[in-house]
Amino acid sequence: MGNNATTSPKNTAPDLAKFAERVGTLAFGVFKEMWIGLRYNLIPWNVCLAGGVVCCLVFLAGTDRAVWEWLYVGKLYPTRQRWVIAYWIWIVTSSFWGWAFCRWAVKQRERFTNPTFHFRHTSA
Repeated sequence: MGNNATTSPKNTAPDLAKFAERVGTLAFGVFKEMWIGLRYNLIPWNVCLAGGVVCCLVFLAGTDRAVWEWLYVGKLYPTRQRWVIAYWIWIVTSSFWGWAFCRWAVKQRERFTNPTFHFRHTSA
């Protein structure tokens, strides 16, 4: 009996590699959409800035901490200054990243459902 790496319950490396590939594809796609949005001024600035202001006010009011506690992950809330600053930057810019993720998801759905997608996005 041979040892098959894809069916062995003890070997999770192929699953981990596939997961890492998917996460990398997602991250690259979102960063690419953010770059395209910045370069060609496609970002809905008013909506994203309003979302950032709301998130900033939620952070300043401490409501986000209550949400963390409600989700039973309050121990993971950042307490050191550099982590709080990084968390604050992430919170304030989350609407921009959400916009980029939505654009990436729409393109992925169109790519898999529309057979002419690749032909329309090539330069002749």
